[in-house]
Amino acid sequence: MSRKAIPRFISQGADFEKSGIHAAPDWRYELLVDYLKLSPSYTLACSENKSLLKASQLPKDWKQVMTTYSDFGNVHKIRESQWWTSIGQHLFGIKAAKSEVFRVGQSANKLIPDKDWKNAEHVWAEMSKPDSLVIAIPTNQTKLAVLKQIREMIKQTKFTGSKSTIEPKYKLMPTKLREHTLAHGVTALKLYGRGMQLWEIGHQLGLSEASSLDIDNGKDIAINKAYLQIMASKLIHKAELIAENAARGRFPSDRAFPEAMLVSNQRKVGRPKKG
Repeated sequence: MSRKAIPRFISQGADFEKSGIHAAPDWRYELLVDYLKLSPSYTLACSENKSLLKASQLPKDWKQVMTTYSDFGNVHKIRESQWWTSIGQHLFGIKAAKSEVFRVGQSANKLIPDKDWKNAEHVWAEMSKPDSLVIAIPTNQTKLAVLKQIREMIKQTKFTGSKSTIEPKYKLMPTKLREHTLAHGVTALKLYGRGMQLWEIGHQLGLSEASSLDIDNGKDIAINKAYLQIMASKLIHKAELIAENAARGRFPSDRAFPEAMLVSNQRKVGRPKKG
């Protein structure tokens, strides 16, 4: 049985000069759509017959899921790349250029010539006029002397970090989840939904290379299957929490919460019946 490699994800972002929106490139946006498709809560929200759903079928925080749905749309009817261009970049981006240091100009008869000042005002406005430290650097000094003075000015200046005059509606959450976990989580959840045994999922994804190798060689099969089953079970539980959090606009997050609709609670433990 061949092992599943981590797929390559395309970093998606937005260039202000091309689209009027700035969003830092990130490969996780593509996975966001995958996880939304795997969320039982979000799948209900995408149903064309929501009016026929009973209250007992819905999570207690259904309004929050529907709020996310009203923003993110029906992900089952659109490709990931198209979703980002038409919807995602507007939710995770801002209508302003990226805040960064820029050159104002070179002094001549005036400290800042009118033309340079007008251009600087335009660049600053495109960044949504962030609070800025404006300095003049006399060029009759050595570079070393200038750098020393600038470092001292920076030390004395208060910087707000990620705060901005404009904030996107949604942000990727700070997380310790790695690419390996996020990528394999999608595959594991899909295979689990198709009825594949847990140890087979662990074996296919190579969750323990040592255990997979032993099984391939006919060594301690029962013990290694049990270990792969545990590894796959942990990954699937984490993945379904990521999917359910995504349905609430939180991504990537594997935080447990009582309203989550978990697929693992709907499938009986043990070997699935063959159709």
